[in-house]
Amino acid sequence: MNGRSKLDLSNSAFSGELGHCLVHLQSLIHLNLGSNNLSGKIPEFIPKFIGSLVSLKALHLQVVFCCSSKGGNQNQ
Repeated sequence: MNGRSKLDLSNSAFSGELGHCLVHLQSLIHLNLGSNNLSGKIPEFIPKFIGSLVSLKALHLQVVFCCSSKGGNQNQ
């Protein structure tokens, strides 16, 4: 990715862990990964990656917690 860029991947139905492909996005000024179903531990490369984004002005990693009811109606 060349130039300064905004990447909004919110509400994209992503699931699972963050991948190493993010390290190729060095020119980002805005990254939004909110409202997806990402899971697992934060990969070890993430802190170094975020620190290398010298142009980054906004980072959105909204955490969404989902609850499921197992065993019936919770209103009873």
